[in-house]
Amino acid sequence: MTRVLSDGRVYRGDMGASARKAHRTRRQRLLDQGHTLSKRTFGVEIEYHSEHPVTKRHVAERVGLALGQHVHVTEYHGRRCLTCGLEPRGGQWKIEHDGSLHPRGYGADSTTGEVVSPVLVGQQGLEQLKIVMKAVKEAGGEINSRCGLHVHIGVRDLDHPKMHRLVEQWMDYQRDFFSLVPRGRRTNHYCQPWALGINMEQKRSEEHTSELQSRFGI
Repeated sequence: MTRVLSDGRVYRGDMGASARKAHRTRRQRLLDQGHTLSKRTFGVEIEYHSEHPVTKRHVAERVGLALGQHVHVTEYHGRRCLTCGLEPRGGQWKIEHDGSLHPRGYGADSTTGEVVSPVLVGQQGLEQLKIVMKAVKEAGGEINSRCGLHVHIGVRDLDHPKMHRLVEQWMDYQRDFFSLVPRGRRTNHYCQPWALGINMEQKRSEEHTSELQSRFGI
């Protein structure tokens, strides 16, 4: 017999003692993973362009208003803000030049750029990212085939065996991740598969898709 208790726990009357213990252990492991994910650090770089034209200076002002903070404008990895003259500090958003968006990427009044986040954390970081992306769009920022979105995930909490497993999983499923982007991005110079000879157009089997969902929760 299976029923849901008032506190959300699942009661399985037909389980033996060892099965119930295994269920509790698995449930706690999932809860622990959820806690870890809520503390996971990440960062993003959002490339955009504009046909209007809309300058980096304008986009930075709109993003700054949405966040309630100054957003710096720099050259590629620049150490000085082109609008305030100060050096960007950790925890601050900035918009910088990106060479892949040439030829209109230089200076505070250029019409292409890359919005770079500080280190973000968990759900709070995701909410901040939503605010920024909405502000960029409302400011007139658009994307084309040259624009990319880079995501960096903090893994300092992973020991060597876990890192090794992470690499193995990526090698096993990178084809699936590449299939999520347009065809023109799958052979992009800046982001290529780790192994040669991968058939990027091979269709995913139901078994493979199910395994991906169970391992990554997507």
